[in-house]
Amino acid sequence: ILTKKTHLNGTERIAEAYKKIKKNYKLVVDIQGDEPLIDPKNIDQVVRFHKKNINTDIILPTLISTKKSTKNIVKVIINKKNEVMYLSRYNLPFNFKEKNNLFLKHLSIISFKPKKLLDFYNSKNTFAERIEGIELLRALELGMKIKTTVLKGDSFSVDIKEQYIKAKKYILKDKYFKKYKNINE
Repeated sequence: ILTKKTHLNGTERIAEAYKKIKKNYKLVVDIQGDEPLIDPKNIDQVVRFHKKNINTDIILPTLISTKKSTKNIVKVIINKKNEVMYLSRYNLPFNFKEKNNLFLKHLSIISFKPKKLLDFYNSKNTFAERIEGIELLRALELGMKIKTTVLKGDSFSVDIKEQYIKAKKYILKDKYFKKYKNINE
């Protein structure tokens, strides 16, 4: 679905596309294209988790990682109920008193309740969203409930040329890519 060029982010584009479809769905799932090697099983897990937590507005899955150095990786801070408290491009939690080499990385899948997706779309961008460049901070600032499920596996975003080169090598070994490749032969 072709959307306007004026959107600030992918969530706004998805909301516009959802409005154009004119059907009611229980969930709208955003699978972001910057992680081409995402495991399809993780998408299924996110949908199952959201169905079990249907009172949650947004599900933002995470992976445990040790690669803190890049600003392209969104780090997720959660509470004991797996509710998202904050998202940042900064290395959070910060090693002030105790060394910690693990953090939660946002996996590029987001499941929305449709009404909350439209509420997001109909609101203006917010302070933290503008500062960090992370669109889901708007949802937090609007008071939406975001939960995470920690998934297993690994994935990486393709945001810079070096990652693109890495992805080209990895994709040739990817078990799902091989299946897709065979469809066209």
